[in-house]
Amino acid sequence: MRWSTLLCSTLAAGCVAGRSAVRDDAALAVAPGARSTVVAQARELLGKRIPPPLRGRYGDDCTGLVRAAYASANVDLMTEGLPQDNGVTAIWRFASRYGRPYTGGRPVAGDLVFFRDTYDLNRDGVLNDGLTHVGIIDDVLPDGTAIVIHRVSRGVIRSKLSLQDPAAPQLNDWLRAAGALGPAQRMGQLFWSYATLLPNESVASR
Repeated sequence: MRWSTLLCSTLAAGCVAGRSAVRDDAALAVAPGARSTVVAQARELLGKRIPPPLRGRYGDDCTGLVRAAYASANVDLMTEGLPQDNGVTAIWRFASRYGRPYTGGRPVAGDLVFFRDTYDLNRDGVLNDGLTHVGIIDDVLPDGTAIVIHRVSRGVIRSKLSLQDPAAPQLNDWLRAAGALGPAQRMGQLFWSYATLLPNESVASR
């Protein structure tokens, strides 16, 4: 199945003719150290809800966190969104145009990570909500487990994510509670894709 076809079946708002996840030749113009800047801003918000004035500008949810972090490097993640998109889908479109989505290999601090069906966005009790959650890679442990900074109901936290064994409790923290959509699910079980947007550079470990 082509990547663009698979994307259309997964995005919460569906696919619009002429728009797909295929990357064009666009590239972001960012200052040196942008990756470290983004990660530092995300770490600064750990243990908090999104504070004003960032809350008023970006929202107090998972998209607000990643928007605020990337805005610290002068990157507006919402410019490719379509009117019917939710915030996560709009950010995915931006990452698909200006970056490189990937599902294999080792992520890098500052990369985005997307998840699907983390809650019942349209409230119909069916697993058809597409992309509903996004976070930022903070670090990667020697065993390949990624540490993700993301905004959940209790605020901005760090969680473990590993695709080696998506359901393993020692490698993956919980992401979706049990409910109308079925049993509780861990980070790796709801993973959709990583995306890299910024020039590759080393970021100091936490």
